[in-house]
Amino acid sequence: MTPDTLFPPATRRSSLPFWLAVAAVVVVALTGGALVANHLTRITITLDVSGNVRQISTRAETVDALLDEADVLIDPEDVISPATTAQLEDGMTITVRKAFAVAVEADSDVRHVRTQHTHPLDILIEQQIHIGTYDVVQVDGQDYTLEQLQNPPHQSWTTPPHSIRVIRSVTLQIIDGDHTLTIHSTQADVARALDAAGLALYLADAVTPDLSAPVEDGLVVHIQRSQPVTLVADGRQISTRARGPTVGDALAAIGVAPVGQDYTIPPVDTPVEPEMEIQVIRVTEQVITEHETIPFTVIYRPSPDLPLDEQDVLQEGAEGLRERHIRVRYEDGLEVSRTVQDEWIAQPPAPRLIAYGTQIKLRSLDTPDGPVEYWRQLRMRATSYSPSRSGIAASSPGYGLTTTGAKLARGIVAVDPAIIPLSSAVYVPEYGHAIAGDTRDDIQNRSIALGYDDEGWQPWHGWVDVYLLAPAPSPDAIPYLLPSKP
Repeated sequence: MTPDTLFPPATRRSSLPFWLAVAAVVVVALTGGALVANHLTRITITLDVSGNVRQISTRAETVDALLDEADVLIDPEDVISPATTAQLEDGMTITVRKAFAVAVEADSDVRHVRTQHTHPLDILIEQQIHIGTYDVVQVDGQDYTLEQLQNPPHQSWTTPPHSIRVIRSVTLQIIDGDHTLTIHSTQADVARALDAAGLALYLADAVTPDLSAPVEDGLVVHIQRSQPVTLVADGRQISTRARGPTVGDALAAIGVAPVGQDYTIPPVDTPVEPEMEIQVIRVTEQVITEHETIPFTVIYRPSPDLPLDEQDVLQEGAEGLRERHIRVRYEDGLEVSRTVQDEWIAQPPAPRLIAYGTQIKLRSLDTPDGPVEYWRQLRMRATSYSPSRSGIAASSPGYGLTTTGAKLARGIVAVDPAIIPLSSAVYVPEYGHAIAGDTRDDIQNRSIALGYDDEGWQPWHGWVDVYLLAPAPSPDAIPYLLPSKP
C-alpha cells in the first residue's frame, strides 16, 4: 500500500511534524493565560486631586500605595478620603483636597499657613485671631469690614485668598467747634483719620495735635474752623477757610499774601464773605538783554591775476551783534507783555572778500595715448555705468542713449553741467579720452560716471583726476566758482 493510498491528496495532513504543532498550541495557551491572570489582578481607581480627575489601573493594595504610584505629594493639611490605610477596591474613588497657602498678618505677626478653608474669617478663626467690630481685614489688598465678611453674598469665597492682613482700629474723640464726634479709625496719622471720617480740612483750619501725629487709642483732636473761601493762587484752586474781616486778613491767615506788584481779585480791603473766591495774581517783571547775531556777507571778486580755481581771501568776514533791552511782565508765571526799551547795534558786520582766479593757462600732460593739453584739472568721484546699468528699461525708447542723443559706450561720460559743460573733451587716466555727453540724476557736483557698453563694462569706485582738454570754452561759458573741493 502506498502513501497516496493511506492518505488521499484531498485529505493529506501538513508536512509540519505533529509534536511541533502541539508545542505551539501549548505556548499560545500559556501566554494568553498569563495575560488574563495579569489583567484579572489589576483594578481601576478614580483619583480626584482638587478637581483634577483621572482613571488609574493599578495593582496597589492601599490608598497610600496608590498615591505613591501616582506621584501625588501629600502635605499634613491635605484631606484624603478614604484614609491612606484603606484597602483599594475596584471602582473606588479617592479624593484628595490640597490645602491652600495663605499669608496671614495680624498684630505685627506674619504667618504662612496652609488651610482647607476659603473664607477669610474661617481662616482667622482657625488661627485664633479675633476681629473687632471696627477692625479692617485686608484680603488680597482689598479692604473689608467685619460686617461685609459676615454677610454674603458680598463675596462667595469659592477660591481661597493669597494674603490676609488685619488692621486694628483705635477710638478718637474729635472736637470740631461746638460739635464732639467719636470715630473709630484704622489710619496711621491724624490727617488720614480725619479724611477717612469725611472731615474736610482747609489751609486756615487749626488742628491739634499736628496732622502728621500718629493716632493712638483715646486721642483727642481739636479742630478750630475758619470761614469758608475758595483761594486761587500759585496755580492751584483750594477750598479752604480763613479768619479775618478783609481779603488781606484772610490771605495773611492762610499764609498766601500778595507781595510787590501782586494784586488780588477782589482787592485786599474787600470784606470777606462766605464762599467768596479770592484770586492772588503773582506779578513779576524782568529786564532781559537779547543778543542777535548779524551774519556777514561773502563777496567774491574776479581776479585775472589768479590762476583758475585758486582763491585768495582779501578780507576775513566778521559777524555783527545787535543788542536790545526788553522788559518782560509775567502774571502767575505766564508772560503777558514784552516791551522793547532800547535797541542798538553793538558791532556792525564786516563782509568777507574773496578773490577768485579767472586766469586760464594751458598745461600739458603725458599720457599712454600721447601728450594732451588741458585748461582745468578737477578731482572727482568716479563711478561707471552701461546701458543695462543705467536704470532705464530695455523696452524704453531712450534705452542705451545719452542726454545728447549719442549711443552710450566707452568714451561718453556723465557729468553735472554746472561743473563741466556738455560736449567738453576730457581725459581720465586709465579710462582715456571722453566727451561729456550725458547727465544723470545721481551725478551731481564733483561726480562723474564713466560710460561703457554692456560687454566692456568695468567697475569704478573712487576719486580720479579729470582733465578738461583744450581749447577752453568762451569766458562766459566757464563756471569759475565751483563747489568746495572734496
